[in-house]
Amino acid sequence: MKVAIVSEFYPRAHDPVLGIWAHRQAVAARDAGADVRVVVLHRPIPPRGTSRRELLAETRRLAAHPRWAYLDGIEYRAQVERANLLARARHQQPSADVQPRARINRQPLE
Repeated sequence: MKVAIVSEFYPRAHDPVLGIWAHRQAVAARDAGADVRVVVLHRPIPPRGTSRRELLAETRRLAAHPRWAYLDGIEYRAQVERANLLARARHQQPSADVQPRARINRQPLE
């Protein structure tokens, strides 16, 4: 059986407890005999409280995260959202041609 785990929250070098629950599920699936792949949606966007003076340095630090790594024998790959990164660094909205990865169709229940 093949299992794909896609999560924005997953343990990383700068925050080892972020999304630990997703990693534990990946380990449990692997231990049950599944072939596990993990994709992490990495949005290197500094916190809103970051001052303009520190914005560039913080953005570079977050963007320097490796594209792939191993944690407890499970490989995970980072999918970077670059358009949002550049817009946030410039304090702008993302461009109109950038489409979200998924859309939720919200319709009232009948």
